[in-house]
Amino acid sequence: MATQKQFNTAYLLDGREWSAEQSKGVNAVTARYEVLLSAPLANDELPDDVTGLPKLGDSHPTFDGLIVKKIRHSEGTGAAKTRLEVAVEYGLPDEPEQPEGSTDNYIEKIGWQSGSIQRDLTNDVETGDAVLNSAGQPFESVPQVDRPAPTFIKVFKTKSRKRYIQYVDKVNTANLSVGGQTFAKDMVRCNQADEERIFGDAAGYNYRYSIALQVMSNKVKIEDGETATECGWQVPIVDCGTMQTNPLDSQNPIRITIQTEGGREVTVSSPVLLDGAGHFDPARRTPYVFLVVAYERTTFPSEFTSEA
Repeated sequence: MATQKQFNTAYLLDGREWSAEQSKGVNAVTARYEVLLSAPLANDELPDDVTGLPKLGDSHPTFDGLIVKKIRHSEGTGAAKTRLEVAVEYGLPDEPEQPEGSTDNYIEKIGWQSGSIQRDLTNDVETGDAVLNSAGQPFESVPQVDRPAPTFIKVFKTKSRKRYIQYVDKVNTANLSVGGQTFAKDMVRCNQADEERIFGDAAGYNYRYSIALQVMSNKVKIEDGETATECGWQVPIVDCGTMQTNPLDSQNPIRITIQTEGGREVTVSSPVLLDGAGHFDPARRTPYVFLVVAYERTTFPSEFTSEA
C-alpha cells in the first residue's frame, strides 16, 4: 500500500536537470519537488514551513561546491491550489566582489613563507667585517652558511595577459614595501612569476599568476668603509688573488711574490689580499671588499606587492 503523503512536506520528484563544463565539471543542477499544502495559500502568502525543502545557500547533497542559488514555486489553480511544484536550482557560488578601484586583478592568496639560502660566508653579520683565516688572508675554499631568506607569495587572477616573466631574477632598484615591511634597494628578488591559462571562470578571468619575492639581508663593510652597507642580493667579494697589476704593462698582470725569512723571492701559492687597485701590499691586513652587481635592478609592478 502506498504511503500517504503528509501535508506541508516536500517530496523529491523525478526529472532532474544539470549542466557541466570541461574545466569545472557539473556546475548547475535543478531538482524538482512536490509540496502538498493543508490549505490553499492566500494571494499574498508564501510557504515558509515546508519540511524537507532546501533553503537558499544550502549545499547540494551530492555535488561538492554547488549551493542553492534560486528556488522557483509553481502553484496549481482551482482544486489543485493546494499543490506546489518547486524547482530548486543549484549553482557555483558567486565570486567575491573585487576591491574598490581594482578592475583586472582578483587576489586568491597572499602571505609569507619562511626559508633560507646558502651563501659564501664573506663577512661577520654583527660587525660587517670580512671573514679571513687566522693568518689574516682569504680562505682558499670560502665557508658556506645558511642565511634567512623569507619569501612573499601572491597568487592572483587577471582578465588580460601580463608580461611578468621578464621580472624573474631581478631585484628592486629602490626602497620597496612588501607584506607590511619596507626593504632597501637590492634586498628583494623576484624568483617566480608563473603564468597559468584558465578557462570557464565565472567572473571572466583568463590568467592566474603566482609571484614569489624573496628577501635577502647581507650587510658588509664595502671599499674600506667604516660602516656596513646593505648589499642584499648583490655579491660582496674580498679583493684577493695570486696575480697583481704589472706597472709596466697593465694588460698583463704578474705573479705575486713574497720574501721568505731566508731572503728568497717566491711566488705565492694561494690568494693574498689586494688593495682594490690590483696591487699587493705585504703590510696590508685589512681586506678590501667590493660589490659585484649580480642581479639586474628594476621597478616591480604594484600588482606584485599590493594587498588589495
